[in-house]
Amino acid sequence: MAGSGEVQIINVSKHFGDLAAVDDVSLTIKDGSYCCLLGPSGCGKTTLLRMISGHETPTHGEITIGGDIINQKPPGTRGTAMMFQSYALFPHLQVVDNVAFSLQMKGVGEDERREKAMDVLDKVQMTHLAKRLPAQLSGGQQQRVALARALITNPKVLLLDEPLSALDEFLRLQMRAELKRLQADLGITFIHVTHTQPEALALADMIVVMDQGVISQAGSAEQIFNKPKNAYVADFMGGWNILKGRVVSVGDTISEVHGENGGRFLLGTTDLLVGARVAFTVRRDKVHLKPFDSAASGNQGNMIPGVVQTIEYQGSFVKITVIRSVGSGEEFVVQETDHEFFRTPVREGEKVLASWAPEDIHMLEAA
Repeated sequence: MAGSGEVQIINVSKHFGDLAAVDDVSLTIKDGSYCCLLGPSGCGKTTLLRMISGHETPTHGEITIGGDIINQKPPGTRGTAMMFQSYALFPHLQVVDNVAFSLQMKGVGEDERREKAMDVLDKVQMTHLAKRLPAQLSGGQQQRVALARALITNPKVLLLDEPLSALDEFLRLQMRAELKRLQADLGITFIHVTHTQPEALALADMIVVMDQGVISQAGSAEQIFNKPKNAYVADFMGGWNILKGRVVSVGDTISEVHGENGGRFLLGTTDLLVGARVAFTVRRDKVHLKPFDSAASGNQGNMIPGVVQTIEYQGSFVKITVIRSVGSGEEFVVQETDHEFFRTPVREGEKVLASWAPEDIHMLEAA
């Protein structure tokens, strides 16, 4: 492990007065992986990143890189490099000198540091703009310069704090692909803070979903999206409808649950106890709509009656929000392919039944 970019976070907490910004977190990020710390503002993801970089000191716990404890090491000796949300380029320096600045501070000669800067600029495809000033660059180009400036120190671990948030949608997608390519080429560990779910899903080998200073779930992109551990992860990642109820019967292949807000649900699992409260989800694209039928809604399971509230065309699919007419009147969301929707379109204000198959549910930790 020595010399590697494996990061271990061991029972780490960070308190600001009475506030626990990070609360007893343990995590291993493998050498050469792309890890995204994901969550809403205030969840602790940036504080955790800053503790790895050395810009914050843990209140409790240990952080290691390549097996070496780094808690007390200054930022410049940890084998990390930080790329901040604001690129903070020196406006009076050419691109090549911005990239070479850290080597200048270490006393490296001008010719040598500029040669190394040009090598790194080549990796981010920016050599042709080496003599420009930051003000003469686009946002995406400035980001590439900031990335090159971080990489010139040959870090074991590159830390990225919301690196794409300042870009427009087109540039964000372009730079997302560039980051993925660069990480694969360099083979070093990337730890990337973001609040954007599609960004994390597109980039990460491992996604760490955080909530109020703790890790709610860590796993691959496929695991996080398709097998959320709890209602928080399912809700934050999107794409799911969350339901709760009490188990009334367990058969050979199907269990029956009566919903907290009304409804009879059939679940394709038998690993349940009668009387237990359960939480489960159904993916929005697994739900189908049909015209309202009072007899069907009363006698069959996995049917939610409601009224279409909004219809949003998203190109490849249509998002339909239904207000449930039984129980609390909460929203239930359906995603139909554009072909499916326009074959039998519904209208706002129309009464409908939302239905799905028992095997399309995913069990969550009980609330």
